[in-house]
Amino acid sequence: MSYGHHIARAALLLVPALVLITGSSAAQCCRPIRRVDEVVAGAGGNAVLRGPWVTAGWRKPLPRLALFTLGSFTYERFVDHGGWNASDFNQRLASYLLTEAVVSGVHWFGARAARRHAAARALALGRGAGALCTVPAPASQGPGGGGGACLEQLRW
Repeated sequence: MSYGHHIARAALLLVPALVLITGSSAAQCCRPIRRVDEVVAGAGGNAVLRGPWVTAGWRKPLPRLALFTLGSFTYERFVDHGGWNASDFNQRLASYLLTEAVVSGVHWFGARAARRHAAARALALGRGAGALCTVPAPASQGPGGGGGACLEQLRW
């Protein structure tokens, strides 16, 4: 499965969790305050803004952060029944940024592992990590007649 499918699946699993945890905004005045609401909103906002339904230009980190910040500010200023609360806004933003750091770290480690795997595979094939075989040897000229040798390599 591609990366986009994993994010879409995570977002679809996150929506029911958001509904169960947060409740309706009309009930905000009458229920006890749970600080997990803002944390879930920040992480959920990050996941939703990474989805395939968002235009590719807006899925980049800085535009995504700007869109989330604008949406969070608008919600806190005009929709939230409690009025402006800097603590809620900051918790949402911190949760968003933490989620961004975790996802970026996972991508970085995944890319690093893929590079290591590719380098190990290239070494196992006898070509070196920074070489591209431009003229493969005919099957009869390879070691043992089995092919796989390279007459010329492009190195970088």
